[in-house]
Amino acid sequence: MSKIETLMQKHHSLSQPCTQTYSQEYDAIRSYRDDEVTNVLNRLQQDTQFVQAMAQYFYPLRYRWFPKKVKAAVSRTIIKRFTAVHDIDTFQNKLVRPALKQLLNKTVTRFSFSGIDHLQKGRPYLLLSNHRDIVLDPAFVNYALYINGFPTPRIAIGDNLLHIPFVADLMRLNKSFIVKRSVRGFKEKIYELKRLSAYINTLIQHGDLVWLANREGRAKDGLDSCDPAIIKMLYLSQKTTMDFATVMKNMHIIPVVISYEYDPCDLLKARELLLTSKYGKYVKEQGEDMVSIVQGITGNKGKVHVHFGKVLEQEQYLTSPEQIAWKIDEENSAHYRLYASNFTAYRELFGQTFTGLLLERYQLKAADFSDKNFLLRLARVPEELRHQFLAIYANPVTQKYPVSELEQDATISAIS
Repeated sequence: MSKIETLMQKHHSLSQPCTQTYSQEYDAIRSYRDDEVTNVLNRLQQDTQFVQAMAQYFYPLRYRWFPKKVKAAVSRTIIKRFTAVHDIDTFQNKLVRPALKQLLNKTVTRFSFSGIDHLQKGRPYLLLSNHRDIVLDPAFVNYALYINGFPTPRIAIGDNLLHIPFVADLMRLNKSFIVKRSVRGFKEKIYELKRLSAYINTLIQHGDLVWLANREGRAKDGLDSCDPAIIKMLYLSQKTTMDFATVMKNMHIIPVVISYEYDPCDLLKARELLLTSKYGKYVKEQGEDMVSIVQGITGNKGKVHVHFGKVLEQEQYLTSPEQIAWKIDEENSAHYRLYASNFTAYRELFGQTFTGLLLERYQLKAADFSDKNFLLRLARVPEELRHQFLAIYANPVTQKYPVSELEQDATISAIS
């Protein structure tokens, strides 16, 4: 049982509706409004840490030799770009989307999506997504929606990413709202969970799209699973006024599945998995999340696919948090797109490929088990991290195709 779930079970009596006004209640966590954009941009262009980060990101070689000149030039460019921006839509259209498109061109070989026809324009949805990359998961969902004429969603992000002021400002300008994970104290945690629940429900009631990871933290081992505690949190602020099934139906939950051919943070994740298995826990170093963010953004991702599932409206899936989580896990398993990198890792880890019957059934080829680019990545992996590294890529295969099925197929092939 997760910590969030334990807190909510023990103190369900604290989930009374909040009587504060909208602005007072949510100011500390909400995304920025249009009337705040100018002041935030003025603050950003005077932030030396922000200017330096932009200079290092866009001009790494020049910055190394001429830091003052490059920062001065970048500062002038920032001021010029910000001058024409006075609302959130313009910020996203003029600044965020060109940067994301450039990112796609540099680090993604093919971007694709499916299931977009399951969404109707003008309707609110809660996009409950698997979680592999800190920043890019919602960014790719955002882009798929944008190119299909949908409004961009509000995005839930943990406050562990926002200890740098300019990062917090940029994220909240990009329609992100804050999940307060770092609060200490029992009552404070309950209050934040209830406020988050109320805010998400308010957004949906106002007709917004909302993106939310279906678990706290990334699936570092490659195994996607929805945490029922996330579903319980959504109901926390509503339980005194409506039954569970009604609240969930009003959420219009859409399972979202994001698949990456290559994970730019695979080595970082493998190291964390190894240390966790050795010592029982893993304590992040200061600035580690920022390293993951930068590496995830700049690293090669190969092919990326986003799938939008059908809205969960059938009563049999809305009876309990566990039932919704089960259905979302089923959607993840069914629609996670496997690449040759996954099958190659499966072969390297287990010493086998799919045999004849499964090759034919799933329309696979022998080449799917020999991804040369993946093998080059693997060759650079330290021996002590090899098992964890391979598992990150192989686990989606075993999650999609149960081991019992693979073993049965191998047995049949051997007999024949």
